[in-house]
Amino acid sequence: MRVCFLCNEYPPGPHGGIGTLTQVLGRALVRAGHEIRVVGVYPRDYPAPDYERDEGVRVWRLRLAAHRFGWVVARYRLFQHVRGWSRGGEIDLVEVPDYEGWAAGWPGLPVPVVGRLSGSVAYFAGELRRRVRRPTLWLEAASLRRVDFWCSESKYMAEKTRSVFKLSSECGAVLYNPVELPSRSPLEVRSWNQVVYAGTLTPKKGIVSLVKCWARVRKTCDAAELHVFGKDGRAQDGQSMQSFLQAQLAASDRDSVHFHGHVALETLLEAFGRARAA
Repeated sequence: MRVCFLCNEYPPGPHGGIGTLTQVLGRALVRAGHEIRVVGVYPRDYPAPDYERDEGVRVWRLRLAAHRFGWVVARYRLFQHVRGWSRGGEIDLVEVPDYEGWAAGWPGLPVPVVGRLSGSVAYFAGELRRRVRRPTLWLEAASLRRVDFWCSESKYMAEKTRSVFKLSSECGAVLYNPVELPSRSPLEVRSWNQVVYAGTLTPKKGIVSLVKCWARVRKTCDAAELHVFGKDGRAQDGQSMQSFLQAQLAASDRDSVHFHGHVALETLLEAFGRARAA
């Protein structure tokens, strides 16, 4: 089978869960004998080539134009690539994430379009009881109504997404995220006082709650260390989420919290191997 994934954060540059998911799944499918290509829209300064082959996965990175309506042009260019490949018989299926609604407005294609529920902006806004910008809600809803089939990473996410977007169609399947096991065993001796957080710095991942309760952890274990791994996000006022989190810490606790930013997977696995809790 020849599958095309839409992904705007394919490694090695800063990426979140969708980037990791796409890479792990794409590599595994190539090893199983399938042909995989990935295409997405990236910032101009994203640290990765416009085209590369990653263990057999072919990756195209379309750069976002600098002008005001660059995102509109980027969406159209992305669709042109997918339409050209589908009409030319180069792909058999397209998978799009629910996040930001990239299939919104797509006309019919010769191949099926599958939407994967990984947690859209509107979905998490509903979970956090926050308002979502109307254009974002419209794009995500239009994309989910456009797809021919959709799958979800969990039954809960499928049910909640149907409720948020008032979808009439049932979820096609629950497909759990693939996991690539480390090639070596973890360290035999773990640190007794290290806690690891891994994920984009955004409230929906739980990092704000973790940092706000860190003072309570330190009262019980004054030698506790929190090691935070993941790309920076934005707080509600637009400032760096890392700066916001650091400001939430008492002066006496700041030296116990270490922000490492985005790191290679091997570095993260080593941190998991050392930690007492994650």
